[in-house]
Amino acid sequence: MLYNNEKKDATGKQKTLEEIATEKGCIVVRPSNHQIFVDLDTREAFEIFKLKLEKLNEIFKDNFTVTYTVSKSNRLHAYLHFHKPQRIEARLALQAVLGSDPVREMLSLWNWSEGNREEKDVTVFFEKQPVIYLEESQLDMSKLFLTPVKKDKIPDRISEVDMRIAQERRENKVLDRLLSSIGS
Repeated sequence: MLYNNEKKDATGKQKTLEEIATEKGCIVVRPSNHQIFVDLDTREAFEIFKLKLEKLNEIFKDNFTVTYTVSKSNRLHAYLHFHKPQRIEARLALQAVLGSDPVREMLSLWNWSEGNREEKDVTVFFEKQPVIYLEESQLDMSKLFLTPVKKDKIPDRISEVDMRIAQERRENKVLDRLLSSIGS
C-alpha cells in the first residue's frame, strides 16, 4: 500500500516515495493545487464516479476536465483538472466523495491532519512509464479491472452494489453542500 509506513530499506531508513515507485517500475505523479486524483479500483467504483461526475459538472459548469490513466494492475486513475486552485482539504473531500479508494482517502486525510506528509505528498499516484493520459472514449473497458482486488474492497453480493449506487444518488445533497462551500 502506498502509505505503508513500514517500507524501509536494508539499513532501516524509511524509503522515499520515489524509491518505492522505482521498485514497482513506476514513477510518482503529484497533483498540483488544480488537480484531484481519484483511484478507481473496481468497475462499480467507476460507475459511481461517473454518476457523481455528472453532479459535479452541474455545479462547476465545465470548469474542469477529466483524463484517465490505466494503472499497472489495470485499474483506473482519474485526474480532474480544475481551472481554479482548490484547497487541500477540499481536494481530499472531493476525492472521497467521488468514489476514490476509501482506504487510500482515509489514510490521506489522516496523514494530512496529523502533519505526516507535505501537501505535495498527501495524494500521489504511482504510474507506469510513459504516463499516457486518455479520454473516457479511449478506455478499453474489456481490459480493465481484470485482476481481483482485496476481499475487503468488494461487496459480497451484487445487490450490495445496487444498494450502494442508490445510496450514492441519495447523497447528492451532501455533495451539493460540499461543492457550494468551495465555490467554482
